[in-house]
Amino acid sequence: MRLLVKRSSDQVKGQIAVPTSKYHAHRALMLASLAPGTSRIVGLSNAQHIRHTITALRGLGTRIEVDGDDFLVHVGPYRPLRSQVSVGGAGTALYFLTGLASLASAPVTVVGQKSFPRRLIGPQLQALSDLGIDLDSPTDGPPISVRPRRPKGGHARIEGILSQ
Repeated sequence: MRLLVKRSSDQVKGQIAVPTSKYHAHRALMLASLAPGTSRIVGLSNAQHIRHTITALRGLGTRIEVDGDDFLVHVGPYRPLRSQVSVGGAGTALYFLTGLASLASAPVTVVGQKSFPRRLIGPQLQALSDLGIDLDSPTDGPPISVRPRRPKGGHARIEGILSQ
């Protein structure tokens, strides 16, 4: 998999070669949604979880096009298409999209498949809150309501119980 970052003038500004894996694919898509210009991701995994991440990013308003085996990800502000964004069964998307949703122009509730309420991510939610993200979750898992606010940064501690 390769991630190409281009400006609208179609000049390549950077290129990263990454081994194909669904874990790297999640990250490539999310980073591309934040990168200036248009990013072309070549050789992306077509796993179901990756399709969930694409659907979730599209729900935040990110324009993602399929061009043969490539994915074109166009930067733009996150403008949610609806009040809920589903990550389906993609745990990696849940972990990352919760923070990204704070950059949206409107409040978003991050939801997932029916078993996701058992994914207790309270320590991550506390760390995101410590960094200035305005969110709440009555169950320490999905559904997670995230309101627009840029993170303030700083220091946060989180247990390393998940690889994400």
